[in-house]
Amino acid sequence: MPVFTYRGVNRAGATVVGERSATSKSEAATLLKRENIDVSKLSEKGKEFSIPTFGTGVDSKELAIFTRQFSVMIDAGLPLVQCLEILAGQQDNKIFQKILNGVRASVEGGATLSASMKQYDKVFDPLYYNMVEAGETGGILDTILQRLSSYIEKNVKLKRAVKSAMIYPTAVIGIAVMVITLLLWKVVPIFTTLFNGLGVDLPLPTRIVIGMSKFIGSIYGFLIVVFVVGVGVGIGVGVDGFGNVAVTIGRDSTFAVAGVIAERSGVVVVAGDGPGAVDVAGVVADVDGGVAAAGPTVGASVEVGVAGPGGI
Repeated sequence: MPVFTYRGVNRAGATVVGERSATSKSEAATLLKRENIDVSKLSEKGKEFSIPTFGTGVDSKELAIFTRQFSVMIDAGLPLVQCLEILAGQQDNKIFQKILNGVRASVEGGATLSASMKQYDKVFDPLYYNMVEAGETGGILDTILQRLSSYIEKNVKLKRAVKSAMIYPTAVIGIAVMVITLLLWKVVPIFTTLFNGLGVDLPLPTRIVIGMSKFIGSIYGFLIVVFVVGVGVGIGVGVDGFGNVAVTIGRDSTFAVAGVIAERSGVVVVAGDGPGAVDVAGVVADVDGGVAAAGPTVGASVEVGVAGPGGI
């Protein structure tokens, strides 16, 4: 009989880890639920390793489409298991298809939809499964899914806009680095020969430039420069688990742009900690008049909280 390792939270709120023997993953989830353990991770022992992928293997656009279709099916009155089965069969992304089948199996085993999604927190972030849990508790799952899909769709549009806006500065920085490298590599050595023929003491700034030229001219120096440019000064654009578009230039300059500004109400908090770090936290969602706002923390990370109808 297969053995499954799990991690979760018991009724007392303490984190527990352990192993359970069961014929399937869904049966293991059911057994743990009977023990009042809210499972966050469940995997078969000896099969925890999976092929490494970049990111989660599921992009925001796929998640937005799934959420929108899921909300329509729930609103039409279809059972959860049938919705998940249909949506999984329509997925071209095999990774997402496998995840949805896992969620379906967990729901069939007796777990709630939010608890099942929580097992795949790389795809369904805390905001997502907590909002789903609120929808299940309040009986408004279709409404919550509609608002989640709108939220994710806005994130996708914002990410696309930020990427478009970063094309020009990325090109300028790249060309500038290439021109400076070319000057130090090919042009400065010509002047170095000329200065050596004069036999005079050169100023310190000139000696520094000549030293940089010699360093870049060596094969090791050139490789180091290429590595630093590619890793340390590279510009990356991404969206974190809470939908914030992060535009990173180097290691210490991060601009976290708000994921969503609500249509009817909005709160924008501008703050920053550390060199070159600026956080612009916007509205995450509004649920029945309430506002879910993001607050800045050190290191350009964002902590999200959801408020009820009474506000924050």
